[in-house]
Amino acid sequence: MLSKLDIHMKEILHGATLAFIIKVIGTGAAFLFNLLLARVLGADGAGIYYLALMVTTIGSVIGRFGLDNAMLRHISANASDENWRAVKGVYRLGLLISMVLSLIVTIAIYLAAPWIANYVFETAELETAIKWMSLAIIPFSLLNLQAQSLMALKKIKDSQFIQSVSIPVMMLLVIFFLANNWDIVNVIWIYNIAVISTALLGFWLWRRAGYKVRDVEGSFSAKILFQSSIPLFWVSLFILLSYWSATIALGIWGTSEDVGVYNVAARTAALVSFVLVAVNSIAAPKFSALYMQGDICNLGATAVRTTNLMVVVASPVLLVFFIFPTWVMGLFGEDFIHGAYVLSIIAFGQAINVATGSVGVILTMSGKEKVLRNIVALSAVLNIVFLIFLVPSYGLIGAAVATSLGMVALSLVAAWYVYKLLGIKAYCMASLRL
Repeated sequence: MLSKLDIHMKEILHGATLAFIIKVIGTGAAFLFNLLLARVLGADGAGIYYLALMVTTIGSVIGRFGLDNAMLRHISANASDENWRAVKGVYRLGLLISMVLSLIVTIAIYLAAPWIANYVFETAELETAIKWMSLAIIPFSLLNLQAQSLMALKKIKDSQFIQSVSIPVMMLLVIFFLANNWDIVNVIWIYNIAVISTALLGFWLWRRAGYKVRDVEGSFSAKILFQSSIPLFWVSLFILLSYWSATIALGIWGTSEDVGVYNVAARTAALVSFVLVAVNSIAAPKFSALYMQGDICNLGATAVRTTNLMVVVASPVLLVFFIFPTWVMGLFGEDFIHGAYVLSIIAFGQAINVATGSVGVILTMSGKEKVLRNIVALSAVLNIVFLIFLVPSYGLIGAAVATSLGMVALSLVAAWYVYKLLGIKAYCMASLRL
C-alpha cells in the first residue's frame, strides 16, 4: 500500500514528467529561435530586440499586478474545496483588473518610447521597436493569467503549452516565411501575432477546462485578492528587475552588442533551471493543498524529493556549460564567442537555484508572500549594487558575476526562511533520499 508521501510524489512525478516533456519542446523552440535571431541579426540587432522585450515585459508585470500568482493560489485552494462560485469569481475579477491596468501601461510605454530610447539607452533604433512591441502587453498579461488559472485546476499540459510552447513554436513557424526579409520590426510583429494567438487559445482552453464554473454566478472579494496580489506583485517586479537589471546596466554603460551577448548567454544558462519551472508547475497546487490540510510533514518530504530529482536532471546540462562554454556560445555566431565565461558564471547561479529547490513556491503557497517579497527585494537591491560597481569597469563579466551573486543570495536566503518558518529543509540531499 502506498504511503501518503508516495502518493504525493507519484502525482508530482506524473505531472512533472508531462510538464517536463512540454517544457523541453518549448525550451527547444525558444533556443532555436534565439539561435536564429542571434545568427541573422547579430549581437547588435539582438541587443535592440532584447531591450524592447525587457521594457514590455516589465510593463506586463505591472499590468498583472501580482494577480497571476494570486489567482493560482486562490483558484487551486477553492477548487480543492469545490467552491466553484469563488473559482469563477477569482478568474473574472483577475482578468478584468489586469486588462484595465495593462491598457494604461501600454499607452504609457508607447508615449514614453522616444524618451526611453533616446535618453535612457541612447539608441534611436530602439524607439520603433518599443512602440510596436508594447502592443503585446495586454495579450501577454492575459495569457499568463490564463496559464496560472489552468495550472490551479491541475491542467498542467494546457498551462505549460500556452506559457512555454505556443509562442516560440509559432514564431519559428512564421519566421521561415520571412527567411529573406529579417529585420527587427518583422521579428517584433511575429512576436505580437504569436502572443495574441496564444492569449486567444488560453481563453478557449479555460472554457474547456472550467466547465464546472459555466453555470454558476462567480463571486469573490476584491479585497482578499488584492491582499495576496500586492505583495506578490512586488515579488514579481523585484524578480524581473533582478533578471533584467543587467540588461539595463549594459544598455546604459555598455553597447547593444553587449546586451545581445549577455541575453543569449543568460537565456542559454537558464536551460539549467528549466526543470525547476516544470516541477513547480505541478508542485505548486500540491504544496498549497498540503499546507491547507496542515500536512507539513509530507509537504517537506515531497519538497526534498522533488529537489533531488531536479538536481539529477539538471546536472548533465550544467556540466556541458562548464566544460564546453566556448563551443556552446559559438553556435550563435562569432559575435558571441567571447561570452563563454558569461555563460559559465550565470550557469553556476542557476545551479544553486535548482539545488535549493522550490523554496519560492513553498513560501507563496503557504501564505508567506510578504516574506518572499522582502527576500526578493533584498536580492534585487544587492544585484543592482553589484551591477553599479562591476559593470562600468568589467562589462559583460561584471554583469554575469552580479547576476549570479543575486541568484545565489535569493536562493539561499529563501531556503533559510522556509526552514525557519516551516521547519522544512527543501534543499538537495536534505535528510531524505530520492
